Amino acid sequence: QKILKELGGDFIFFPFSLHMEYEKLKEVFLVHKPDIVVNLAQQPSAPFSHKSRIHAVHTTRGNLIGTINMLYAIKETNPEVRLIQIGSMGEYNPAVGISIPEGKFDFAYKNGVIRDAIFPRAPGSVYHASKVASTYYIDCACKWWGLSATDIMQGVVFGNWTPEIEKTELHTRLDSDEAFGTVVNRFIIQALL
Repeated sequence: QKILKELGGDFIFFPFSLHMEYEKLKEVFLVHKPDIVVNLAQQPSAPFSHKSRIHAVHTTRGNLIGTINMLYAIKETNPEVRLIQIGSMGEYNPAVGISIPEGKFDFAYKNGVIRDAIFPRAPGSVYHASKVASTYYIDCACKWWGLSATDIMQGVVFGNWTPEIEKTELHTRLDSDEAFGTVVNRFIIQALL
């Protein structure tokens, strides 16, 4: 937090579970009046979501209810707040074989009518299905209520160093376990041990 403050702006961090407690979440919006909210409060692991039924339910409940609560809190307190949501490249089918456009894409029906839509999704896990649903909830909220959101589709990160990290000293986690880590990160840790 100290380094973020030095970079400028006010950053406020809240407990991971806050997004599941709607009235408390809404109170945070009313008291702090944010301009931007970055929603990082989601279970981020496909392997974790497949461990058992309980893990699948935990993933789905937290990721979907949390997103809905966040959207309603913005709608009911200040619709001008911009939501930054962390999506996943795993929402897409990698075998699609074409470039995935930014935003929406245009398509034509056989009768020639042209529409736009979110690029088709093809999740490969319970986790990724929850991210797809979150993407659609956000898209609907923006259409219905005029909210503003950016859904950033991130991919897997190997290691934890970049020139930007060295400059700012804002370090990321280096997960190396079977549920949250990557095999590359596990090999890095094994080599260090």
